[in-house]
Amino acid sequence: MKSWLPHTSVGLTNVSEWVGRTKTIPKVDKIVGPGNEYVTEAKRLVYGAVGIDGLAGPSEIAVWVDSSCVPARIAWNLLAQAEHGPQSVSCLYSMDETVLLQIQNRIPNEFKKQMRFFFSKNEETILTQINQAAPEHLLLAIRNPRKVLKKIRGAGAIFLGGESPVALGDYIAGPSHVLPTNGTGRFSSGLSVKDFLRWSSVIENKSKNKKLFRMAQVLAETEKLHYHSLSLRD
Repeated sequence: MKSWLPHTSVGLTNVSEWVGRTKTIPKVDKIVGPGNEYVTEAKRLVYGAVGIDGLAGPSEIAVWVDSSCVPARIAWNLLAQAEHGPQSVSCLYSMDETVLLQIQNRIPNEFKKQMRFFFSKNEETILTQINQAAPEHLLLAIRNPRKVLKKIRGAGAIFLGGESPVALGDYIAGPSHVLPTNGTGRFSSGLSVKDFLRWSSVIENKSKNKKLFRMAQVLAETEKLHYHSLSLRD
């Protein structure tokens, strides 16, 4: 997938010199929150001088349906994320081809380029595709969504059942709606209080047993780090 972000340059050799130049907003340690491609590019430029929550891409949704769903409601969920912008993508998965066609027929022509429809008779195939995509929003509009939930390995926010529209999470429900996009849900999570916490390792040796020191020396000598090894001597 091609990058959707513009390639820009602020003309500075050291971005940290630029961060904090404003007289009205003091320099901060971390910048978080949603935004468009310009907000994302600004985060990219200042990352390293300050922390960021992530580089968000266009909005995306994956919906898994079966014959228990209401086609009109599913279409509205797909369109709700597509209306964020022309680069947003809505994906629909089902083992029921008839349901897919019913929903597809409810998509207005101007949004069809943003839609992706996937049909498979194999549940594991659908699960594999969803877990690889790790979508920002995942709606499980199927009969037993909790059974499938146990097999989902990556998604920003998961909505269970056709009565749980994703737009509810946009405005009201859930701890956060700043979510990973572009497959980054495979290794990251939505914004939470944890993003504002720090921790340090505290190490104090009181043991008289020098076995650990000798083990560490072997590693240091293998890496040919002479003074590492010396610092571990009795």
